[in-house]
Parts: sequence; C-alpha cells; structure tokens
Amino acid sequence: NPVYYVQYAHARICTLLKNLAADGHTVPAPDAVDFSLLTDPTELALIKQIAGYSDIVRLAARDYDPSFINRYLTDLAAAFHKFYNACRVGVDDEKLRAARLYLCCRVKDVMGIILTEFKITVPESM
Repeated sequence: NPVYYVQYAHARICTLLKNLAADGHTVPAPDAVDFSLLTDPTELALIKQIAGYSDIVRLAARDYDPSFINRYLTDLAAAFHKFYNACRVGVDDEKLRAARLYLCCRVKDVMGIILTEFKITVPESM
C-alpha cells in the first residue's frame, strides 16, 4: 500500500530526528547550512524531488487531478529511502550532518503537508 510506504518514510524521519536530538543534534536554521556539501547522487535526487513539489501542485490543479500529488508523494518517499540507505545522517562531520539533518526535516515537512491535506494520518512512529 503506497500510503503505508509514505507514512513509514515520515515515521522513519521522525525517529531519526528524535534519535539525533537525544544525542544533542538539532535541525539548524537554513542560513547555518552549507548545502554545497550535499553532493551524493541520492541527496541531489532528493533535493530535486522536493523542489518539484510546486510544479506538481500546479499540474494537479490545472488538470483537476490529485493523482499527480499521490505519485509525487510516493516518489518522494522512494527518493528518501534511497538517500537513507546510501547516506548516514548521523556522521561525525558536523557540517555534513547539519546539511543532511536539514534535508530530512524538509522532506518530513513536505510529506506532512501532503498527508494532512489528504486527511491521512501523519505518524511519528510505526
């Protein structure tokens, strides 16, 4: 079920953020992040996926077709899972960790917005 797949991605991010917060690592402000450190192909794919959100909303509105958003959300979850498997967020390099942490938080935000709009529960754990 694609809904559970997306919910799991959101819950996975929440758990990741909670675990890193327990270690004293918080999500930095955007102006404190060095985005140039995000060079892994999975990081770049995830950034592109997030950046495409507004275009997808416009397409869905233009065509009166919410399935654009459904597919986008599933693709975003897939991009996150690939990133998560390829890149450790809790690395020793403080600047890289901050950039990846910020990226994860933005993915969580976009997923939360869309799930809420579709009246789907937004779990923090599964």
